[in-house]
Amino acid sequence: MKPFEPAAPTWVRKRDGRTVPFEADRISRALFAAGERCGQPDAFLARELADAVVHFLADEADDKVPTTTQVREVVVKVLRGLGQHALVEAFEQFDRRKSGAGAPAPAGRTEERNGQTEAAEGAFHYSLGDTPSAVCAACTRDYTLRAVYTRDLAAAHHDGLITLGGLEAPDELASCLLGPPGGAGDGGTWPGLLERLADCSGRCVVLEGPEYALVGLGGQRPRRGALSWAERAAAKFLHDLSLGLRLTGRTAVLNVNGAPPPWADEAAAGPLFAAQLKPTDPGWVAELTDALLEAALTAEQHRSDIRFDWHLSERDFSESARERLARVARAALIGAPLTFVFDRPRRPLFLAEGVQRPHPAVLLSVGLHVPRLVALITDELRGAPGGPGERLLVRLKSLARLALSAGLQKREFLRRHVRASPALVRGFLQERARLLVSPIGLDAAVQALLGRGLCSGEEPLDLGRAILRRLREVLREEGRASALETCVDAPTEDLAPDAHEAGPLTPVLASGPTCWDAGAEVTAQMQATGELHAAAEGGTAVVFLPAKLPRPEEVAGWLRWAWKETEVVRLRLAHGAPAHRQLTFSVSENR
Repeated sequence: MKPFEPAAPTWVRKRDGRTVPFEADRISRALFAAGERCGQPDAFLARELADAVVHFLADEADDKVPTTTQVREVVVKVLRGLGQHALVEAFEQFDRRKSGAGAPAPAGRTEERNGQTEAAEGAFHYSLGDTPSAVCAACTRDYTLRAVYTRDLAAAHHDGLITLGGLEAPDELASCLLGPPGGAGDGGTWPGLLERLADCSGRCVVLEGPEYALVGLGGQRPRRGALSWAERAAAKFLHDLSLGLRLTGRTAVLNVNGAPPPWADEAAAGPLFAAQLKPTDPGWVAELTDALLEAALTAEQHRSDIRFDWHLSERDFSESARERLARVARAALIGAPLTFVFDRPRRPLFLAEGVQRPHPAVLLSVGLHVPRLVALITDELRGAPGGPGERLLVRLKSLARLALSAGLQKREFLRRHVRASPALVRGFLQERARLLVSPIGLDAAVQALLGRGLCSGEEPLDLGRAILRRLREVLREEGRASALETCVDAPTEDLAPDAHEAGPLTPVLASGPTCWDAGAEVTAQMQATGELHAAAEGGTAVVFLPAKLPRPEEVAGWLRWAWKETEVVRLRLAHGAPAHRQLTFSVSENR
């Protein structure tokens, strides 16, 4: 049973008598600023101290609206009780200056943003030896960390505690579901929608059922040359899509072999003579789907900017579909950009990481480096009562709140710049977008605590599930309090530190709710990851194949077993053992 926690205040009364919403983030930012003044900037410590202040403030307020004076008194009391005397002095100096009783504000242009005084100008330094594209990308990342996020979140990002995604595109969403075909001038098909890529508000474009849209090009199934027509249509579609993605700098996730989208019948029939055409031929749709996969395997189309999410349901595991499933498994074995998605009855339909029909966009992806948190609190864990995982779960709440703060600040930035991106407000897309939080290095963190990975027994798996449930619980409860929907999943982008320079993934850098044990049996990996996906309500399993390459029929059998016996949501096959390196964690010089 979860212990009772007093509810945080909803409102606070300011000096001038106004009542404004209470924001714990303001306390965290003030404490971080105090830490900067005394030469000890620590974003995570500031967040934890702010959480402690909120706890005691809620207990003392007794359902009454506290004043800003009461808040300051509780802050000082908590800091002194925890022995943070340097922070107390710096905080009181900051408070006196803010109230006008202390030193004047520093010279230079400043502005108030998110309750914190920020510089209105920034300077970016670069090397003359860098390429122009590298300078532009680095400058954009620097701008995003300064203009979108407050200093405490930027510091947590630089310290490797969290990773903020989308730094190269501050004015865009992480991913977005592209609407159905049928717009004016596009011919009712996906190839005609390439102009809409430039107007799309997401860096990753998610498309549902492109094979059903391609049916509209041919009307009813041709009697002769159907297969060759399907191959030409699929090749042209992928060529045009890949060209559009390169021109706009985006990536795409194609959801194929799934249930017909809601718009499929209308798109297949076309706007004219719809009542006179017969329903879409399932065999014709299947041929187009297979043609898309074959086109993806060619040298021209085998690109990293397009990923296929191949949906599997009960019909795909029937005896009549055995040969087709083996062909798809063979494509995955030879390197097709395939991710398998399991569509189960009475379960949500997953179109991409964090994207579903009711939630058509991801606002931001934030990675939480769980091994880094374990390294920070190793000394506390040794003497913690109730096992090494108990203290970790307590500290994890503050880490999740850092991710929530990042999502709220990203949303506020987009609201301020909505005129530059009108697509964000269509259908309330920006307000419906979810914050995606991804645990990074989950298996490595469990192994650091227990000495065993997630696939090695029930105890490590229990701890992994507890971590994910804790994240999901905090994000759901506190995110909805701010009208921000959240999810725990794997990101569509690489959230490894310095992802633009990162090499092969290691256990420390593995993103999302997945185990990372290349030596475990395939079914053991699937079983463990299924438990994690059930706790996180989503995720992508990275399943390592044995050293001896299996037959396609064997892979098809594993997929059939995973669909029937596990809770795996999404699955990607990986070849060989990943590159290992010692699990070390850099420590900031300021710590």
